[in-house]
Amino acid sequence: MASKTVEIEAIGPVTLHKRRGNSYLRLSVGAGGQVRVSLPPWLPYAAGVRFAQTKRKWIENHRQGVVPLSFAAGQRIGKAHRLVAASVDNARISGNSVLIPLLPSLKNSDNITAACERALRRQSRTLLSRRLNHLAQRHGYRYTQLRIKKMRSRCGSCSNDGHISLSLYLIQLPWELIDYVLLHELVHTRHHHHGPAFWSELERYYPAAKSAQRALKNWPAAVVPQNETLMA
Repeated sequence: MASKTVEIEAIGPVTLHKRRGNSYLRLSVGAGGQVRVSLPPWLPYAAGVRFAQTKRKWIENHRQGVVPLSFAAGQRIGKAHRLVAASVDNARISGNSVLIPLLPSLKNSDNITAACERALRRQSRTLLSRRLNHLAQRHGYRYTQLRIKKMRSRCGSCSNDGHISLSLYLIQLPWELIDYVLLHELVHTRHHHHGPAFWSELERYYPAAKSAQRALKNWPAAVVPQNETLMA
């Protein structure tokens, strides 16, 4: 769909992106501090500008926690890939390695981030799909489709027709939290709300659901290189 970037006073450049299927406005701040507003295709771009302006304080608060990513050989990306220094100009995936320039810098940080996101997407399509199928079969759920998307505002979602979408960043979480998100979306195939019936069924399979939900408030909606000792 169409998109444009505008300069907004006191905020800076903001990307306005019209997405088919969107029914409401959504705001996100990327790992590098970039601001993005997604809006339904029928809304004018001016509506996205006004929305960003009303959220200026929220944007400032989220930008305060943004720091430049630091990439180093040996770090793991998600569950299956590792950063490997190589004689390359641009980062790329080779098997289970993400090859990065011998001297990574802020100049090529965006390129490395993009390669890492491709690695997370590959892992998600294999590992998350396999785990979701296992949990669905184990607990008797059915879903119609799985999509892996670059979602920053949420870990996952489930449409009324059983289409489950998962963020490619989800694979970076510990498996116990990943299982919570997968079960959360599977329960949504039966309960399209967060009422008592939803929580009662979810807690039947995941007793610590409420504490897991709280733990996800600060989930990493961006690439997070992990040292070996930090791997979950």
